[in-house]
Amino acid sequence: FNDTATTEIYTEQIVGSVDVYKRQLNSCLLNVNSTQKFDEKCRILEIEKQNLKTDLKNLENLLQMIQQRETSQRSNLKEIEKENFKIKQEKDSIENLLQNQIKELQQNIQQKQADNIFLDSQINELKQKLEFTEEKIQKLNYENSQGFTEKLAENEELK
Repeated sequence: FNDTATTEIYTEQIVGSVDVYKRQLNSCLLNVNSTQKFDEKCRILEIEKQNLKTDLKNLENLLQMIQQRETSQRSNLKEIEKENFKIKQEKDSIENLLQNQIKELQQNIQQKQADNIFLDSQINELKQKLEFTEEKIQKLNYENSQGFTEKLAENEELK
């Protein structure tokens, strides 16, 4: 009795069995032809009637139990569906949050790349200025050393 389809099959079988028992009871009542066997048949029919009533009561109890389980399963199914809906909403919310965070990180990466490109260009510009300045310093040192050498030579001549 674990699923609704099985419950419905058992329910149909029980209802069919009740109909069969009713037909058998009616058939037995109609087949009483002889007055000599009437009392005996009545007694047998009464026993069969009691047995059928017991069977019917058992089947009704079984049907009631099956219906209760079916109701319980439907209730559990509704709870599961509610829980699945909540989980899907949470999943969608988390996915949206992650997508927004990914977009934000991508934008940050793009900004950092742009900043790096700018800084690289600044560094290259400073390197060029440093090279130019070093060349000037070398030129000035050379000119100073030339001028110093010339001054030394003049001083030597003056002596």
